[in-house]
Amino acid sequence: TGDVHAGTQSVSIPARTNLDESLQEMHASIGACGRSDLWVTLYARLQQGKLEPATNEPLPAADVHLLANRVYAYDGTALRWVISERQFAIGSNDWARLDIHLDYSTKTYEVSVNGVLGVENVNFSNPDLTEPSRFVLSGGTSEGDKLSRVDDLRISATEPEGLDFDD
Repeated sequence: TGDVHAGTQSVSIPARTNLDESLQEMHASIGACGRSDLWVTLYARLQQGKLEPATNEPLPAADVHLLANRVYAYDGTALRWVISERQFAIGSNDWARLDIHLDYSTKTYEVSVNGVLGVENVNFSNPDLTEPSRFVLSGGTSEGDKLSRVDDLRISATEPEGLDFDD
């Protein structure tokens, strides 16, 4: 709990309370790194809101939400949400570690929560992407004033420690 996971600062992203408002977003440029595999790891204290697919252009490779303590990942080929069978015990004031593995050679991604696999082999939301370019976090839409926090964002070409795909 608290406003930071580690250190002294985190990024706060407010949710919009109606669809007429613009989404509050945080953008991070990744740049072409010449890698087909990419790992994005972050700690987040997420306020769970409404499920809505990404609309920003170009669409992202991965569109991931946590709702009702399940991972929702958008499959752009099947045009549907893939939902984790596993429920993750994450309270509204708890920090959760999210790991997103993007494979640009197969155009698929997987998502782990607190080191445990949630969904795998999900087709990119945007199958036209050929290399990483940017990372966007959105505050989403919810009822009332809700604020999500993000901390310790890492983008790497190597798998982070502490993942358990057998659990």
